[in-house]
Amino acid sequence: MQAITFSLQPSKRLFGFLLLCYACACSVILMLPINYIVKALLSLVMVVDAYRVLYQYVLYRSESAVIKLWQTSRGQWGFEQRNGYRAVGQLRDSTYCSPWFSVVQVQTLSRSIGIVIPADALTLREYRLLSTRIRFF
Repeated sequence: MQAITFSLQPSKRLFGFLLLCYACACSVILMLPINYIVKALLSLVMVVDAYRVLYQYVLYRSESAVIKLWQTSRGQWGFEQRNGYRAVGQLRDSTYCSPWFSVVQVQTLSRSIGIVIPADALTLREYRLLSTRIRFF
């Protein structure tokens, strides 16, 4: 089996979905029968958290964001974070793949990491190859 590398790109679908979820949560907060100062503070917290989540998990800009994923010729899976940390481990049984996203969970010697990969974070050919490798290897 040949080794292959997957480089993750920002996902527009995940960005839109998370933005919609945060907008709905803020609208629910604004409809609550509480003081307007509390509403403003809760909405501010939601906006800050949305920025943090979108920055790390959609745009892959934070230091701990996973930017590369690969499978070695021996069947092990590895990942690289933006800060340069690289690790190789085994794919866990709880890894999931669907036509819209994949959840890749890699167990290394020191820790376990889960990576959510939307379908549009890779090219169509790469995503099909990734889902095939997850399902059958």
